[in-house]
Formats: sequence, structure tokens, C-alpha cells
Amino acid sequence: MLKDYYSKSDILLAPPQVYELSRLKNFKDFDELKKFAFERQELGLEQWLPQIILRDSETNMDLLNSKFVVTLPGDDCIKNSKLNRILSRDTQNGRKFFVECNIELPFGQLSPIF
Repeated sequence: MLKDYYSKSDILLAPPQVYELSRLKNFKDFDELKKFAFERQELGLEQWLPQIILRDSETNMDLLNSKFVVTLPGDDCIKNSKLNRILSRDTQNGRKFFVECNIELPFGQLSPIF
């Protein structure tokens, strides 16, 4: 439901919220999420420090007309073979954020679904 509002530009979500909400799509209901969280907590945590890359010609970061890219751990930034990032793109309905992830996340974390 929240994703539907977001898709229609009724609300604006910041990149971290877009990423986390897209990971919640892995679960059918709250009980499934609760079970996953309980089992996964034993695997540990990883602190993430996103890196923001502004689009420019030197880095060849012309990604889907993105204004900027937020790279997360595991993203290889320039080669574009290992992706874990949030793209900022201007659409006719305003700025949107899109998630790309094709790597296996550590500590049993689930990849986003978008």
C-alpha cells in the first residue's frame, strides 16, 4: 500500500526508507517477518555508511538519468557488475528513488525487491 502511494508521488520517501521498504516486500505478513528477524539476529550486524556519488562525465555515472547514486556496501561503483545502490531520478511526477541490488548481502540479510 505504501509503495502504491509512493509510485503515484503522493508521498516522498528518502533513500534509506525506499531501500528498507523494498526489503520488506520479501515477507507475506508480519509473522513471517518476525520469524525471520528472530532467526537472523544470531548472524550478526554490519554498519553501513552509504557513499553518495554525484553524476558527472569523469565517473561515467550516467545511470538511468540519475542525479546522484547512493552506493551501499558491496557495490563496485563504476564497473556496474555488482550493484547495491539507490538511484535518484527526476520523473514527470517529481524525484523518485530506485533500488538496484544484485549481490548476496551478508549476515543473512535479504535483498530488496522493487
